[in-house]
Amino acid sequence: MAVRSSAAPPTPWSKTLAEPQIDPSAYVHASSHILGDVRVGENVLVAPRTSIRADEGTPFSIGRGTSIQDGVVIHGLDRGRVVGDDGKEYSVWIGVESCITHLAIVHGPAYIGDKSFIGFRSTIFNARVGEGCIVMMHALVQDVEIPPSVLFLLDPLLPTNSRPIAFPSSRRAIAPLSITLSKLTKPCERVTSVLRTTLAFCRFATSFAPRTAIPNHKRPC
Repeated sequence: MAVRSSAAPPTPWSKTLAEPQIDPSAYVHASSHILGDVRVGENVLVAPRTSIRADEGTPFSIGRGTSIQDGVVIHGLDRGRVVGDDGKEYSVWIGVESCITHLAIVHGPAYIGDKSFIGFRSTIFNARVGEGCIVMMHALVQDVEIPPSVLFLLDPLLPTNSRPIAFPSSRRAIAPLSITLSKLTKPCERVTSVLRTTLAFCRFATSFAPRTAIPNHKRPC
């Protein structure tokens, strides 16, 4: 399989951009595109058909062991910055051992903390996602700050699908997850283990959320 560890060919609007800094241990697929001042850490996966484009907002930082999966788009506005864990300003900061899953969009200014999971087709824009968070599929996280260790999802049974629910983890809930994380080696394996636990919690917790009764003859299949 073709692998590239350098920038995509320059375009007419990107000839003067800084070159990406890609750690030799990172896996960057040949069909991905990385433009501008992008710092890619150790053992990062950049999967096929991803676009990481720091031609407006810049720089970007992608931390060690993070997985950027197929079809992800990372871009940033020329205005607005977040402060990374190193104390410097970035358009996009993604921490270590995080998982940005298929077709998600991360649009700066945006901060994603260490060991966080961003679900399929979710959008992070002008937002801060704390360490150890799980953003479930198809969520829009915009103009907000999510504290650490929060599950953020949309409940399809609520009156409006755009209403988010955030479940802060208690100390009692965090402890067994921390033990699980320490025993696993790959970021996405860790996320899978966390999801199995949190989905069971979701089913229980959302049973207390207000719901709109749906007549039997209108219920979806």
